[in-house]
Formats: sequence, C-alpha cells, structure tokens
Amino acid sequence: MTIGWSPDMFFMNQLYYWCKSNQQLMDECFRASGGVRPKWDEVHASDGATYGKMTIEKVCRTNSDTFGGRYVERG
Repeated sequence: MTIGWSPDMFFMNQLYYWCKSNQQLMDECFRASGGVRPKWDEVHASDGATYGKMTIEKVCRTNSDTFGGRYVERG
C-alpha cells in the first residue's frame, strides 16, 4: 500500500485500473465489495460532495494507467 493512503484509496486505485476509469462502475464495484462504510455516503464538502465521490475523483485525478484489454463476456 502506498504510504499515506487509506484502504479506500488503495482499493479505489485498483478499481480505477480495472474499471477503465469509469467512475460509476468504480462506485458500483466498491459497493458490491462489501467494504462500504456509512462514511462513503456522508457529505464532506461544502458543495455537497460525499466522501465516496471525493475519493473517486481524487483517484481519477492522480492516475492514468487503465486496463487495455477486453473483458470476458459472461455466457
């Protein structure tokens, strides 16, 4: 784990790569992981942004490497 990163940031960084920076998909995968705490949906900014939204946006601002392959289709 990168020093100074929360577990949320570390996991979201992985989701950024695998979700090809799709913010909605990143949020859906994070929620499906079972790791969401009530804090995720709490407002943490004067503009009404939640902790989750701010976390996703920060990861998207600080990354550029995404999965370049194709996803396997479920049969």
